Amino acid sequence: MRSLPPPGPPGSDTWLARTLLDRGLLDLETLRRLLGEARRGGAQSQSLAARVAREELVPPAALAEVLARAPWAGAPSSPPDPALGLDFGGHRLVRRLGAGGMGAVYLARHEATGASRAIKLLAPRDREDAVRFAREGEALARLRPHPNVVGVHACGAAHGRLYLVMDYAPGGSLAERLKPGPLPPEEAARTVEAVARGLAHAHAAGILHRDLKPANVLFDERGTPRLTDFGLARLAWEGSLTASGTVLGTPGSMPPEQISTPRAVDARSDVYGLGALLYEALTGHPPFRGTSVLAVLSKVLEDAPVPPAENAPGVPDWLDALCIAALEKDLAQRPPSAAAFADALARGASPARQGRSLPLAALAGASLLVLLLAALWAFAAPSPAPTPPEV
Repeated sequence: MRSLPPPGPPGSDTWLARTLLDRGLLDLETLRRLLGEARRGGAQSQSLAARVAREELVPPAALAEVLARAPWAGAPSSPPDPALGLDFGGHRLVRRLGAGGMGAVYLARHEATGASRAIKLLAPRDREDAVRFAREGEALARLRPHPNVVGVHACGAAHGRLYLVMDYAPGGSLAERLKPGPLPPEEAARTVEAVARGLAHAHAAGILHRDLKPANVLFDERGTPRLTDFGLARLAWEGSLTASGTVLGTPGSMPPEQISTPRAVDARSDVYGLGALLYEALTGHPPFRGTSVLAVLSKVLEDAPVPPAENAPGVPDWLDALCIAALEKDLAQRPPSAAAFADALARGASPARQGRSLPLAALAGASLLVLLLAALWAFAAPSPAPTPPEV
């Protein structure tokens, strides 16, 4: 005997009748008959799905496909990930943690020790993808261990993909912690100070990050913030990969010089990124927002940010001033280094700034670049990973 579909929740017959009619699987007269019989049968009556199946009014496969897409059926199961179980440098992939513009991130187990690691995989689309991924591995490999930087253990190629073996940070990302709302000012200051310490460590090794954002701040098992995703990192003594003019980064958080004059980017550009990170931790959103990439880039180049205290009452004056100082359009008016920014956060006072801010009018000509840059924009698709990184 053919098994009949189980009854759905209240209202399911109405949904199914409408769907079968819309798809042309049953005519209106037949549906009226079935629904009428169900009403006359009362509580003991079979569901519409059971009646349709019993009378074989719709091909079984078609009915099963409709029911699988019903609102009460839950999300369809995803196809199995072919990468799971593969070995990359002695690390076997256990489960997928997330994905982003530079690839996917997996939780892996080190076969020799059983240690948990995060592995980033990339199937390069072109040579520049491969070079950028290799650059991330090189950048991280140059760094000595630091408590506020996600460490790298190995990199290589296997199964047609490039891979990077990193520390696993099971505490999630700052982006996830900001979903319910901004952090209390004291917690925001402590978190960004820790990130600034890790960034200063990278700068001391000649490495610029260039993509500071909440998704790239992870928390380890002790809750310590750790900076990750150096996919856009640039070694200070090298030129940019993007000779074609493609702009890389996160629009609402990138410094204006990264848009208008990429060759001018230096460690103070990452200080701007720290200011944008602090701003988002205090307010729950980046310094500049808009309805399009063009609108956001225009604001980055031309507008002064609204002080965080105006969006988040309770932010102390010194922290508000420090955040705005880091977001100055003119590099020379920002705190001079990530270390100085971290020290200012630690002692709870804004560092003195010399001179006056660069007038916004001086950047007006740069706004003409936005129309061209918007067409060349290359987004790194987002994040939230390792619960891990957005890559």
